[in-house]
Amino acid sequence: MKPESNDQHSAGSDSGYTLIEMIIVVLILGILSSAAVMVLTGISTEASATGCQADSHQLQTAAEAYFAQRAADEIPATGPDADRFERTLAEGGFLRFPSTYHDLDADGLVTAQENSPC
Repeated sequence: MKPESNDQHSAGSDSGYTLIEMIIVVLILGILSSAAVMVLTGISTEASATGCQADSHQLQTAAEAYFAQRAADEIPATGPDADRFERTLAEGGFLRFPSTYHDLDADGLVTAQENSPC
């Protein structure tokens, strides 16, 4: 014969998790999520710095190519705004579009814009 199954738990049965076990699990999950956030923050900061360096290098290379092909000492301005020299390079096919992080002057000097992350 089969023993009768009792659907109700007896007073001393060990069912479920205790409060201490639940607190430990939540604490471990908190520590792991904090570590993940710190790692991802470091990765995004590193990516931003690499992007700034690449943008600056691209502007410098475009200016040098312009000077070499045109045998010029200065880049003429196209328009009155801060991107006027970059726009000249873009129209000449040396850049796709003006930089959003750096400014270029007529002599080919690259400087970071005021509110850029660079």
